[in-house]
Amino acid sequence: MGTSDTVESEYSLSSSISMRGEAQEELYILDLVISRSSNSLVASSLSDGKIQLFKLEGLQKTDSIKKHGEGLTGIRFSHENPQILWSSYSDGKICCWDLRKEVNKPIQELKDTSDNEVKPISCFDVDLSDTFVCGGTELIIEDSFLLFWDVRTSQLLGGYWDSHTDDITEVRYHPFKRDVLASGSTDGLVNIFDVKEATEEDALQLTLNCNSSVNTLAWLSQNDHEDQLSCITHDENMYLWENDDVIPKFTVKREQLKHSFQNTENVDYLVKTFPDNQPNSVQLLTGTASGQCLLWAVSKENNMFSILNGGHQGIIRAAQLIEESQTILTGAEDGRICVWIKETSSENFKALSGIKEKLSKYRIQPY
Repeated sequence: MGTSDTVESEYSLSSSISMRGEAQEELYILDLVISRSSNSLVASSLSDGKIQLFKLEGLQKTDSIKKHGEGLTGIRFSHENPQILWSSYSDGKICCWDLRKEVNKPIQELKDTSDNEVKPISCFDVDLSDTFVCGGTELIIEDSFLLFWDVRTSQLLGGYWDSHTDDITEVRYHPFKRDVLASGSTDGLVNIFDVKEATEEDALQLTLNCNSSVNTLAWLSQNDHEDQLSCITHDENMYLWENDDVIPKFTVKREQLKHSFQNTENVDYLVKTFPDNQPNSVQLLTGTASGQCLLWAVSKENNMFSILNGGHQGIIRAAQLIEESQTILTGAEDGRICVWIKETSSENFKALSGIKEKLSKYRIQPY
């Protein structure tokens, strides 16, 4: 098991930026999403209801979307168009923003007006083809809803309301299978649907029980031949399921990680799971109350392999991994967004430095 005395950080802080409100107060970072493009954009949802937009390189601010509704509950980039951003609100709407235009108002709003009652949207996702949006709601009297819209027409197609019995906290479309959707709730259930089926009963393929309120879900599948789904619960445990097995492949409890980290710091909470290049392993980002990030390779055994130091001084609320460059973004309650880059080995670093030094001697001035 790794300890703080033996683990050398593989990641170093590349850049960071602090978010402040109009009165210069610190703002919480609630979520971070990254567009799929060569010139990646980053969107962050803030505790004052605004959405701040950046270029990934250098975290240069590009624009911001003012508070548009009550209770900003989620943000997502389009899969096909990196200039399209979606956001959801607890006052019942899901909005679409075209970042190529002035973002004074959304170009599209999705609502359920079927019974003249606001259904607070607690989470949402956009399918792989950017054709359908699913929104999960809070518990309304005795029902919580999964609502489906057709983006092309803004029409509400229908919903499910028998599969969960409490607030829906997460919905996630499969990254390779456009008709597969996972949902999680504070009722402790994770449901997997085939949404092309005509009824909710037929659509429900699998119910997984994690015996605790669901915080986050993540599909870790690397292709369309496998299904790998992780869940982090509000009592700080992580579950991993594979394919159609209702028994978790493995479970990681916070207490297990605390015992394998010999430091004055602690493992206070779990943040996010990422795919791992190693077979039968998952990367898990955890955090401490003081803002330190710990990156683990978890499986049947748990090994910490990286400590992300010096970035945050508050609880980490959001994280994203860019797999191609092995870059990690984190956002926290201290109002900071940090970019962490994976370090090359010392030998490679020395070799690269030597090459750069030689090249600099022969660099030709363009003017």
